[in-house]
Amino acid sequence: MKSDRLFDYDYLFENSLNFLLAINQDGQIDGILGFILYGSEYKDSDIFTVLWKARPKNGDPMLGLTMLEKLITEFGFRVISTVGANTKTLPLYEFMGYKTGQLKHYFMLNDRLSVFNICINAETVVQDNKSMPPTGKKMIPFATFDQLAARFNVERYKLRIPYKPPQYIEKRYFNHPFYTYKVFGIADASGMVNGMIATREIVQNEARILRVVDFIGDDSALNGIGASLKEYLYANKYEYIDFCQYGIDHDTMTAAGFLLRDNYEGLIIPHYFNPFQQSNVSINFFTTSQDKFYIFKADGDQDRPNSI
Repeated sequence: MKSDRLFDYDYLFENSLNFLLAINQDGQIDGILGFILYGSEYKDSDIFTVLWKARPKNGDPMLGLTMLEKLITEFGFRVISTVGANTKTLPLYEFMGYKTGQLKHYFMLNDRLSVFNICINAETVVQDNKSMPPTGKKMIPFATFDQLAARFNVERYKLRIPYKPPQYIEKRYFNHPFYTYKVFGIADASGMVNGMIATREIVQNEARILRVVDFIGDDSALNGIGASLKEYLYANKYEYIDFCQYGIDHDTMTAAGFLLRDNYEGLIIPHYFNPFQQSNVSINFFTTSQDKFYIFKADGDQDRPNSI
């Protein structure tokens, strides 16, 4: 990433950058630990760490852990997490007593296609992903944050980990400097919106997919939404819709119409598109949370352009 605009968007907070620096006695930087702030202040906000690096041969083999421990203990954050963690670092997090794991990659194929240009070996899965009967649940598009706020109260989920306050939602999905997100409310048969999803369309190999990058709301809001998602998938001729997540149980994801990629040997649902990598990828995480929590593709700095 070479864009000052994107760098400031991710890390600039008031008049400071969200980086912890380890500076040696000669004034040189021996280590950096950046983070993305979800709240409007440090105290009690949830954060995701990014760009955690220590200079080789800095004289302190534990410098990286020391910086992480300082970030955890001295700034008043509620919960600290990382998504996209290197497999080699997982034992370090576990040694410190924190939870580690992997996101689950779910998908919904377009069963009206016979040729797939982005995923591989999808033809063998199509029969498991047929159309679903309507349930009365609908996806309602919101073009602005004010439209969303008029129908869905984000602040109802303050105890949810991580908590994403209104200013974060507006900045992340309605005011992104490079990406265009499509935000939908999930409405039940009565019209009540009990959940929202943020999505992003991706074009690759002369085909398109839709990626669900975030979800906020009652998990039960997802039950039965599959018919509406399939209708949207067909209308836009997407090859598939995918949904990488941790925190929503498998039965709920199945009731939403999704299949788990790991259950299909040989199936490849690509994860990286910038640059494109036509292979399955496991996304690791760690969190200091001891309670139920959620992680999605757009958390941390995972869903960002890398070639600008």
